[in-house]
Amino acid sequence: MFWQAGRDLWGGSPLYETRAGLRDFLYPPFSALFFSLYSLFPFKIAVFLMMLTNFALWFINFKFLREIFLFFSFSALEVRNALIFSFICSYKFYWNNLMMVQSNLIVFTFCLLGVYHFFLKKENYAISFFSIATSIKVTPIFFFFWVVFHGNLKTFLKCIGMALLFIVLPILISGIDQGFSDIHFYANDFILKYLSGGEVSMSYANQALISAIFRAFSNMRAVGEDYYTIINLGQGTAKVIYQSLLVSLMLTMFGSVLATRKNRDRQDALIPSVLTLFMLLLSSITWKAHMLALSLPLAYFYLVKNYLSGWSKKVWNIGVFFFLSVAFTGKSIIGREAQRAVGGYSLYTLMMLILLGSFLFLLLVRQKR
Repeated sequence: MFWQAGRDLWGGSPLYETRAGLRDFLYPPFSALFFSLYSLFPFKIAVFLMMLTNFALWFINFKFLREIFLFFSFSALEVRNALIFSFICSYKFYWNNLMMVQSNLIVFTFCLLGVYHFFLKKENYAISFFSIATSIKVTPIFFFFWVVFHGNLKTFLKCIGMALLFIVLPILISGIDQGFSDIHFYANDFILKYLSGGEVSMSYANQALISAIFRAFSNMRAVGEDYYTIINLGQGTAKVIYQSLLVSLMLTMFGSVLATRKNRDRQDALIPSVLTLFMLLLSSITWKAHMLALSLPLAYFYLVKNYLSGWSKKVWNIGVFFFLSVAFTGKSIIGREAQRAVGGYSLYTLMMLILLGSFLFLLLVRQKR
């Protein structure tokens, strides 16, 4: 997919044309430019190089996770234990990304680079890395909100300028007419369709919030799959539930970012984790390969225990047990049908919501103090 898109871009051909034997290209035009380096090689060599890149980035990701948490004065032992816990809970997401030869690990690496440089107060670098991540795949746009809210008008203009640069570059390469055609197609067929609540992927593997809500509260299902309905309230009610949750979550996200705007202490380290969860929950599609980004909030969840006591510490222990249990629900361990039920009943979505709730609770408690 990326290999062919790179060739199409430099050849001035349409990026979003369906081709036999290839998955549809569903990413912004800059993504084709970014991965065009791989198109210089024969297909099988390009696939091998992409897998090699992803494998190396797996370890680089955890190195930057370590640096981010050490920046906030957590001890080396605390961070080591948190990363071990995160690795155990997220290894299958990384492995899935590796085997599927996906771009998610590359995108998440740029997100981590942006977070790292943001905390170092290197705004230009942070904006650049978040811009690249968002131009490859739109969902990291939440990190832009974070940077802008912590900055000023100059910060906002830098973000706009960088975004325009990555929009214009593919247009100049593929040609004005074809470039604008690709932009128009992507905006209408992907962005606007999502914003208008278009078709929903009901596959048991999709752990996006919208899919989880419709599977649980309506009789919708993917072709050839079982029903995973908990209570059938109808598609109309399911849509209202999702829209209500969407508005609530968006307001919560902005409120969380604003709450930490003036205080760059330890609590600020959880905001990237919160934004990562929003990125996964509010996407239209969240496959296992996408959920490798959970390595950040999972590591932070482990570190949350330092702030807890009494009943909240007991709840944390239950959360740790639940996350570890979900980590070992692979097909080779529990069987195909049970593994599908885990996805169909949205246990991964539940995991993300528990993480989000834990972080918001911590943020609220610390704000009151």
